[in-house]
Amino acid sequence: MPSTATPSSLRLRLHYKVARVGGVMPDEYLSMRFLEYALKRALRKPAPNPIPRSGEAGAAVDGYVVYLRAEHGDLHVLVDEFDGRVVQGRGLHEGTFELQTSIPTYNLRHFVPEIQHYYGLWNFNYSSALRFIVRDLLHFPVFVVAFDDIQQALFNRKRLVRKERITLLRDLVEHTIKNPQFKISHIGVMSEIYTNRWVHHPSKSGVLEYYKLALDSLAQSGDLKSDGSCYSVSPKALETLAQYEEQERKHRDNVKQKRALNWLTFVLVLLAALQVYGVLSSNGA
Repeated sequence: MPSTATPSSLRLRLHYKVARVGGVMPDEYLSMRFLEYALKRALRKPAPNPIPRSGEAGAAVDGYVVYLRAEHGDLHVLVDEFDGRVVQGRGLHEGTFELQTSIPTYNLRHFVPEIQHYYGLWNFNYSSALRFIVRDLLHFPVFVVAFDDIQQALFNRKRLVRKERITLLRDLVEHTIKNPQFKISHIGVMSEIYTNRWVHHPSKSGVLEYYKLALDSLAQSGDLKSDGSCYSVSPKALETLAQYEEQERKHRDNVKQKRALNWLTFVLVLLAALQVYGVLSSNGA
């Protein structure tokens, strides 16, 4: 959240005026009422400044930051107060919200809200006053976070199955074919395979180290190129995959030949047994 400090040289008060149009359409009137209520509701619980986004302090956050953006023009206002008649805030100037700004209620129809709800380590953003009102009244963030906690608990019960070294290399080659500039770290590999839920998995440390070693191993064999903590595919990777697939093909062919020989042996033994049975039957007769 931007700093509330305002340089003395820029202590300006800007009154944003928009030409009033006689009469307000019913839909505009409703939109204004929704926006007024949304502003009052959000400003009852302002987010701290600065806003902690990690640790216990971040998990305890539950507050709002409210902006108004002009539908036509460049005015972008960080809202501080709303008394029901005039919105008081700070307009954006040279990258900082510092210009003291007031917006009369009748001009709110010319603005679009940008409401940010910081709930724990989550951010919920709204550009519709009505959507914000409905979801805030229904405590939507509470249910979203609770549902995510259940999903995380279920995920944590699963074993993080590790990919084999050659399978990992094949996946990296596929990514590189789609994006020649593709680079990835062992952390990126974890997110690619398990999504970001791995961060809270109890077995993450061992699996993370495994992929670090796997990438280092592929780099040492020349299949990957190392650039600090990131890795990219080298041309040798295609040769390695081709050799592996050739070996796999030969292995499959050998398995098929062995199965064929086993069946042939079984048939020959069966035929021999039938011949012996025929001979014995003839002698007995």
